[in-house]
Amino acid sequence: MSTATTRIPLADAIAAAERFRALFSGSFARWEFAGSIRRKKPDIGDIEHVVISHDESDLFPGGQPVLHVRERAARLVREGVAAKQRYGASQTTRFGDRYIGLNFENRQHELFICTPDNWGCILAIRTGSADFSRELVTRLPRHGFRQSDGSLCKIVSRGSAVRDPGDTREHLERLDCPDEETFFRAAGLDVADYPPEKREVPA
Repeated sequence: MSTATTRIPLADAIAAAERFRALFSGSFARWEFAGSIRRKKPDIGDIEHVVISHDESDLFPGGQPVLHVRERAARLVREGVAAKQRYGASQTTRFGDRYIGLNFENRQHELFICTPDNWGCILAIRTGSADFSRELVTRLPRHGFRQSDGSLCKIVSRGSAVRDPGDTREHLERLDCPDEETFFRAAGLDVADYPPEKREVPA
């Protein structure tokens, strides 16, 4: 699959995103279109999805196991409904537990799988433009926070002068970030001032 994605009008992109989401019916607890669609750009290239998957241990009524989003994606690839998206000259693929790239109907779809406690963090970052999201993350340490391994963390301490004066490592405490309000507040901003369509330029 080519890495280039032809841009299409917003309405067509929303329809394509909805058809893609329908392939995962029953496998997710929460699903949001992010990126350029959420920012309501007039034309869209690749489509980003932020998802909370059902746990593999969940059951449908009647006792049938629920397929995790990643397992559903693997089945779609095996059945030829979708293909693993290939990136760059090396044609690498991305098919991990938290990030999956798929090509469906010749459209690149990026799946970001998160949990209830980092939903706000991932949705905020995957909604903004690259410049806006970079600035959002950069602001966090000014207020005593940091994003680490996809989660919002509080900076508890920086090094330990008692144990090792040369220890400059940060010690982090992972926090729940169930919504964007929590993430923006940690960055010293009010999310109400930044609806998705305003997240184009640095905050």
